Formats: sequence, C-alpha cells, structure tokens
Amino acid sequence: MDQVATQEHQVVKTDDLLPKVSLLSLPSELLHKIFDEVYSTRPPSIPACRALLPFHDAHFRSRFATVKIHRPDVLVSFQKSLDLRKNIGAVCTRFSFVRGHLPADSAFHFDAARLFSALPNLQYLRLEGDQLVRAVFEYGSQSVLPLRQLQTLTLQAALHDCGDPYQPSHFQAIPPSVHQLTLLFEGAPSAALTVGAPSDALDLSSVDKLELWVLRASSSASRLVQSCSSLAELVLLGDMQSSAVIDVLAAATELGSVTSLALQGTTIGWKIPKAVKYADEITSLTLGHGCRCADKPSFDILRGLPLEHLGFGSQTVVASTHLLSLVDGATRIKTLNSLELDNVSADLGDILDFEWKDEPGCVSEWLSEGFALPKWTKTFSRAAVAEIKAACEAQGIEYSGTTFEAPTTEDRIQYQRRAAKGWLDRRNRRSGWGYGRSHWW
Repeated sequence: MDQVATQEHQVVKTDDLLPKVSLLSLPSELLHKIFDEVYSTRPPSIPACRALLPFHDAHFRSRFATVKIHRPDVLVSFQKSLDLRKNIGAVCTRFSFVRGHLPADSAFHFDAARLFSALPNLQYLRLEGDQLVRAVFEYGSQSVLPLRQLQTLTLQAALHDCGDPYQPSHFQAIPPSVHQLTLLFEGAPSAALTVGAPSDALDLSSVDKLELWVLRASSSASRLVQSCSSLAELVLLGDMQSSAVIDVLAAATELGSVTSLALQGTTIGWKIPKAVKYADEITSLTLGHGCRCADKPSFDILRGLPLEHLGFGSQTVVASTHLLSLVDGATRIKTLNSLELDNVSADLGDILDFEWKDEPGCVSEWLSEGFALPKWTKTFSRAAVAEIKAACEAQGIEYSGTTFEAPTTEDRIQYQRRAAKGWLDRRNRRSGWGYGRSHWW
C-alpha cells in the first residue's frame, strides 16, 4: 500500500512539472491546424473566447459562405459585424437581401461602398427594394462595384417614381465579370419617358443571360439589350403586345447571338410576337403565362425556327392537333429533341400524409378541396396527351412537364377519392351516425 501511494504521489509531482501553455500563446500556424481538425468534424457555434474569433470565422466557412437577410435591422448588424470581423466578409460568396413582407417605402441606413468593399469574393448578389437598388445606381456614377468575382446579379425594385428604370446610366456599376443579370423593375405607372444615353455608353458584353421585367413603357430597355453584345439567353416578362416588348425582341434579334428565349406575359390570350419569326438563331423557346397558341399562323412561326427545345408554361392554351404536327409527320420540326408541357396540371394534395384513423376531419377536407383535377379541353384532351407522348417516343424526342404527368395523377386522385369515401362511410356506420353516404363532401 505504501508503494502504491508513493507511485501516485510521483505521478502528481510529474504532472505538476508539465509547462502551463496558454492556447493563445501557440503559433498561428499550429492554431490553424487545430481549428482545421476541430471544424472539419463538429464545429462549435461560437468560439471559446473573443481572442479566438478570427480563427473561428476563418474556419467556420459554411456559416458565412451564404448570407440571406430579410430585415433592415439585421442588415445593419451584419454591416457592423463586417467592420469588426474581416474574415466573414472574405468567405462570403452569396449575399441576398430579400425584403419579404416589408413595406416598399421603409427606409434604413445602407452604405453600399462599405458593404461591397467588405465582400471581395462575392459571386452571387441579390438586392430587393428601392433603397438598395438606388444605392447601386448611385455607386455607378462614381465607380464600378469592387466585386471582381461577381457572376450573378439580381436587382428588384418598384421604382414607381422613375420614368424609365432601364436608363443605361443606372447600370454603370455592374462589373465586367457578371454573366447572369436579372433586372426586375416595375417603373412609373405613367409613361414619363426620358431619352437615355446611346447604347455604346454602356458595355455589358460579359452578360450572356438576361432577365427583364418590362411592365411599363420604356425607351431604354431595348438599348440595354443592345449593350449585351454576347447575349445568348433572354427571359422577358411583360405585355407581349406592347411597343416596349416588341422593341426589346427586335433588339435581341439584331444581336444575332440569342439562342434561348423565354416569354412570360402579364395578360391572357397573347399570341407569339411577330418579331420571334425573324429570330433565326433561336434553338430554345419557352412560351409562358397567358400565351394562346392555337392557330395555324402561330405554329407556322414555330415551324420556321431551328428549335431543339420547345416549352409551354402554365396558364397557356395550346391546340394539340397543331402541336402534334410539330412532333410527328411530314411537317414536324426535324431539329426538335425536347418538348416540355406544363399547360395542364393536377395535384394529389397531401392525402397520403394523413393517418386516416386519427384524422378523419382532414380526410373529409381533402375530399372537399384538397386536390386538383386536370382541366382538359376540346383543344387539349387526355387522349391528345397519349398521342403526343407516343409521337415523341417514336421520334426520339424527350418529353417532360406536368401535362404528361396529369393522366397518372388524375388516376391516383380518383383512386384515393373512392378509397376515402368508402372509408368515411364505413366509419360513419360503425359510429352510429346513420347509414348511407356522408354529406361532408
């Protein structure tokens, strides 16, 4: 026993002789290795102490690589954090300020130069709201955004007091690294147009994908398109019969580089703009909300294009007989290899998520309004889908979209309706609620 006690006493003495090393006194290279090991497995949400904050920020990249802010006060706090913690700005590659349900005119302090200079490695930037977008406009009057790696830029604002939001002078801040540009501006309710600078005053030759809202009269939107001399993909939302949209399409056609075009209407019943007829380079065309493509002249326009992909979005009207002639037969588009149809849809709802025994009320509610059957028409029936599908398979054309899924979904809905009604009837009889069918649906 005395020998064991002596050994324990010796161990204690040896431990006491070990040097007391502070973690903060270690070389930074060693600290980085320690943090690499810890943060690669289970990173802590906060550092052990304030002095280790720079190491925490440098290694906790997943937390700061993508920043999405919804409230002005959080944006202000984030700006302050960037001042104190330089590392978090360096690791941030995606930044978004999405206003959500905030009033459009809510004001707050925003220092554009301060924010952008702290995010040197940003690749994706999305800003919503008049104040932030105007800050970008104003920044461009002095310099280009200091974001040399920025590839995708989205600006969205109402700008109701701006007669023509697409004036070239507004976009001088866009760096030459940007490839995808999305500009979603409503503009002034009335046409208070101002003549913008010549198209050569703005160079957006790096932009190969452009998305535009042309919701109001604009004399500069077409000039903006002309400045994108390497544009390959154009997504356009607006009144397809308006002069502003027609001018934009004409400008895109003149470029000779646009191969992909998507049109989204703000009205119902618009037809394919005639300007599309002259877009000989278009290989991918998507006709979206509100388009009515049901007559022979519309399909003649499509047949005259070297299309490889053709799509019809939701809320579109399509004549199946004319569409079938594009896919099969002597008048088919021989270059077509992809067809996407979303003009008809069906929704089973969440009936499969219910525990029927415990949630009979939810089952009854689903029978009343929990599903959506496809809306077949005389010009586009369920049988027509089968014909188009068979033609695509025969010609080796890939097909996709809610329209092709609708028949199967419709069958599932009808099966679940029968099963749910039968189950509720049996439950009601067992519960003594009377015989016969329930009147809940």
